[in-house]
Amino acid sequence: MKKKINLSLIFCYLLIGKISFSQTLFIGWGPVREYTSQQNRMINSKDYFFSSHTQKLLGFEYPKEKWSLLLSIATYDFSTMMRLSDSWFQGFDAKITRGDIGLTYNLLKTKNRLFIKPFVVLGLQYTKKQGGYWGEPSPVMGPDYFETEAPISVGRNNFQLVPSLGLRVGVKFLKRLEFGASVQGVYGTKAFNRLYFRYYYKDDPGTNRIAIFEGKGTGIVTGLFLGVNRHTARNSDCEQKAGQGLLRQEGSLY
Repeated sequence: MKKKINLSLIFCYLLIGKISFSQTLFIGWGPVREYTSQQNRMINSKDYFFSSHTQKLLGFEYPKEKWSLLLSIATYDFSTMMRLSDSWFQGFDAKITRGDIGLTYNLLKTKNRLFIKPFVVLGLQYTKKQGGYWGEPSPVMGPDYFETEAPISVGRNNFQLVPSLGLRVGVKFLKRLEFGASVQGVYGTKAFNRLYFRYYYKDDPGTNRIAIFEGKGTGIVTGLFLGVNRHTARNSDCEQKAGQGLLRQEGSLY
């Protein structure tokens, strides 16, 4: 009698049998706190965060023990802001699309329904300029700053690599679902928008100055996420099924 070979069992044993964990596909949504820095600082001014847009996120996580591979793509708008006493101006809006790849680590036991996962990723960020600047329709004439020229916004498209750190906290429920919140700090290095303001200060009216505000994509991204878990066969399950199949095949020889 010819020996029958069960190809599906061999595939399970050699390939699927080696994967004993699950993959999670998740979507997210939440506010973005955009950071405006200054290349040439204005007198008595500070860098600041400004919240005006929301992020849309699609991600994939592949666990291996307590470590996981994390992939995601996010998109949101970004504004460069300039605040002048009671007045403020906004530079060109930009559309950011960023793809991240990195690692995350579960601080809790893998069987726990709760998870706390700090992560570190490196992103490829594309920024596309859109729109123009807007702000107070009348010139800035005090009480602290007096403009000598109207603010000018210069924007451009660019690519850059952006490192970031973050934290995901959530709970598993109904066997295959996850729900939680995340926070991620993104650090940009290349300016895609500059806002120029020429002025003189109240205490020194004889000196013309220029302040330069920059948008680089640096910010804090927060939000909620919902994930769906796809669980694969465990190694022991595949080995048991493969073993039973091989025993039945060997028994058929006698």
